[in-house]
Amino acid sequence: MELDQNVVTKSRFLHISSKILQEAAFTTSKEILLEMGHFFQVQDDYLDCFGDPAITGKIGTDIEDNKCGWVINKALLICTPEQRQTLEEHYAKKDPESVRYENFIIMYCFYNSGFTFETL
Repeated sequence: MELDQNVVTKSRFLHISSKILQEAAFTTSKEILLEMGHFFQVQDDYLDCFGDPAITGKIGTDIEDNKCGWVINKALLICTPEQRQTLEEHYAKKDPESVRYENFIIMYCFYNSGFTFETL
């Protein structure tokens, strides 16, 4: 049986083209999905600290649970040394007063830095 070079070449071309298109689609999809995942995590961490449990359906405990979330990391980047000291003193404490301190300092840091979701 003799192979038709045109058929083999077209078939091989289609196979290679398909692989290239798949890789491009994968790369594009990966970029989009990573960005969506980042936004979801930021939003989830933010709502954990500041969301209304009546609306979110959950009571956030990231601060009390000593989680290394987006909110505390962002706050530590923009806070003053005095605010950082207060954050370090109260972070991961189970008492409601410490949580209120944390939330107040974090909100104050965000407010004074001009934070918006658009400036993530």
